[in-house]
Amino acid sequence: TDICKILLTEIKKILPDIKIVLGGPEVSYNAEKWLMQYDSIDWIICGHGETGFRYLLENDLSVSDKIVKINNPNFNHIPFPYSAEDFPEIQNKYLYYESSRGCPFKCSYCLSSRSDQYLEYKDIKQVKEELTWIIEQKPKIVKFVDRTFNADKIFAREIWKFLIENKPETKFHFEIHPALLENEDFELLSTSPIDQMQFEIGIQSTNPVTLKAINRNQNWSESKKKIHKLISLQKFHVHVDLIAGLPFEDLTSLKQSFNDIISLGADHFQMGFLKVLPGTEMAECKTEYNLQFTENAPYEIISNRWLSYEEILRLHIIETLVDSIYNSGKFEFTYRTLNTCFSDPFTFFNKVAEYVETLNIGENIKGWEKTGEMLLGFTTLHFPESLDLIRDSLCWDWCEIAGSHFYPPFLKQLDSINWKKAGNKYFQQYKSNGFIRINEMKLSLNSVKKSIFFLPSSSEFCQMYNFKKSIYAFAPNNNKKVVIPINVDI
Repeated sequence: TDICKILLTEIKKILPDIKIVLGGPEVSYNAEKWLMQYDSIDWIICGHGETGFRYLLENDLSVSDKIVKINNPNFNHIPFPYSAEDFPEIQNKYLYYESSRGCPFKCSYCLSSRSDQYLEYKDIKQVKEELTWIIEQKPKIVKFVDRTFNADKIFAREIWKFLIENKPETKFHFEIHPALLENEDFELLSTSPIDQMQFEIGIQSTNPVTLKAINRNQNWSESKKKIHKLISLQKFHVHVDLIAGLPFEDLTSLKQSFNDIISLGADHFQMGFLKVLPGTEMAECKTEYNLQFTENAPYEIISNRWLSYEEILRLHIIETLVDSIYNSGKFEFTYRTLNTCFSDPFTFFNKVAEYVETLNIGENIKGWEKTGEMLLGFTTLHFPESLDLIRDSLCWDWCEIAGSHFYPPFLKQLDSINWKKAGNKYFQQYKSNGFIRINEMKLSLNSVKKSIFFLPSSSEFCQMYNFKKSIYAFAPNNNKKVVIPINVDI
C-alpha cells in the first residue's frame, strides 16, 4: 500500500497520460476517501473486480464514473486465471487457486464476514478439469485460498478423493474448520499418500467469550479432539493459528489459548496479530474496544482494552522465538528439555523473551547459531545446574542439521577429534566394496567423512532420552541424517 501511495503522487509527473486503476478491499470500502486524497486516480473498481475491470476495457477506458461498482456473475462463470504462458515462471512458487468465494462464518475481523459477501462454489466438474490441467504443469504447491474449504463437506470430500486417486506430484494446501470434520473425512484422508496435502486450521483463541465476541462460536473441546485425530494420521503437515489482540483476551487468557494450541503438537504454530481491516465489523468496534492500530496496512494491533503496547511488544518477541525454536524444527531436543523447567510452554517463551529484551537485540534472534547461543546464555543465567544437560540437547540438535563435522564456537567440543577418530576406526570394520554397510544401511565413504560425532556429557540427558553413554555418528544419507551409535570403549 505504501508503495502504491508513493506511485499515486509521483508517476503522472513522469507519465502524464497513464491511466491509474485501483481495486481490492483496501479501496473498495472507502473509495471516496482515496479519490479525495489522490487526484491522480482515474478509477476505483469496488468488489471482486473481474466484471468491473472488463467493463472499463470494453469501454476503451472512457467511463465517466470514477467509482465502478458492477456485480460479478456467478463465480462459476469467472474465467480460469492461468495459462501455459505462466509456466515455468511460477512453477516453483505457490500457485493460488479458489474453488469457492466467500465464507459461511462471520468472523468480525474478516472481510468475508460482510453482508455483501456470499458463499459461491464452482461446479465440481469444472474444478476437477482445472485441477487436472494444473497438475499436468507440475507446480510445487497449490494453495486453495477458499476461506473455509470444508464448509461444504461433500464438495471437499470430492476434491480430496480426486487428489488421492490421481496421486499428483504437486502438494495441496487447504484452510479448514476442525468442527466440520467427520469420521467420513478421517477415513478418506487416512488413504492419502504421505505429504500430499497440508492443512491450516485457524483456531485464533480458545476463550469462549472471545470466540463469541468475534462471531466464531466453536466447541474447543470437540475441535481439539478432531485436530488431534488429524495430526495422529501422520500423513499431513498441520498448521495451526492463534491471533493476539482479540477482544476480551488479556494476557492471562492469551496464555491459556497459547498453551492449548501449541500443546496440540502441530507442525507449525503461527502466532499472528489482529489486523483491523477497513470495512470489517472489528473496525466498527474501534472505540468500544479502544483499538489502537497502525494507520496504514497491515493495520496491525498496537494495543486495546485488554493488552498494553508493552505486552504487544513482548508478544512479538515470543512470536519470533516460536518461529526460531518451535516452528523451525531445529531445536527439538532443546525445546523439550528446557520446557521441563517451566510449568507451561507460554511461561517458557515469555521468560526467554524477557531475557532477550535485556540483550537489546530486538527480534534479531533468527538463525540456528544466534538462537542456540542465546538459549545457552539464558540457561547459564537461570539454570546453571542444568548447563550440561542443555548443552547436550543443543549439541544433539546441531548434529541433526550440521552441514559439516564442525561445531559452532559456543558449542566447541574439545574431544570431537578423538570421537571422530574412534568413529572412523569403528566404521572401517563395516567397509565393503567402497561403502560402509551397517545396520542394514549403505553409506558412501564421503557420507562417513562428512559425519559429525557427539558424546553426551550429562547422564541426565541419557536418562531423559533413553540414550546410552556412547559416541553417536550423524551421517548424511539421502538428504537426511541417520544416527548411528558407535560401540567402542570410551
